[in-house]
Amino acid sequence: MKHSGRTWVGTVLIIIGLLMLLDRFGAVDFNEVFRTYWPLLLVFMGGWILFRHSGSRAAGRLETIEIAGDVHATSTADRVAESNVFGNININIRSSAFSGGKVSTVFGNVTVDLTGSALATGDQALAVETVFGEVMVLVPAGFQVKVSADAVLGSVTVNGQKRNGILPAAEWTSEGYTGSLSRLRIEASAVLGGVLFTPVVR
Repeated sequence: MKHSGRTWVGTVLIIIGLLMLLDRFGAVDFNEVFRTYWPLLLVFMGGWILFRHSGSRAAGRLETIEIAGDVHATSTADRVAESNVFGNININIRSSAFSGGKVSTVFGNVTVDLTGSALATGDQALAVETVFGEVMVLVPAGFQVKVSADAVLGSVTVNGQKRNGILPAAEWTSEGYTGSLSRLRIEASAVLGGVLFTPVVR
């Protein structure tokens, strides 16, 4: 993925790998280090999400930052920026020209329902990132989409293709994506969580 989600996933893997290597050589006790310091990962991820979404809100953009609470909303915004820590977010987008955005969770579940939306002309992108949570993205069956999903110790399900394990990944491209004037690229990543994408016929 090109967005920052791939960067922090890579960083976490490198740190864990180095600690395990040092444990093997007897330099550190990996179990003790992990038991003592794993909450720092949550602090880092929560701070990163809040900082990343703390900028100004643009017109036509739905932006929500929620801590320890649930949010249920219907919006006609063309872009979405959702962050959640210790709570669930359920967003029903009813945009006539949806142009993507970002969704991030830590210890919470998020549902983004686009089944009542239409895509803006051109290439649009939706990034989905979760840590200790589940993300579900629903799109109309007529959307032209390209989906790339991966996880670290989690699961991904893309249009019926399910992958579980240490580093599961799945990709899917709708049949008319390449020649379409309006198309959506979805990039999703999960750490100790799951991602579900499905087209819905309504």
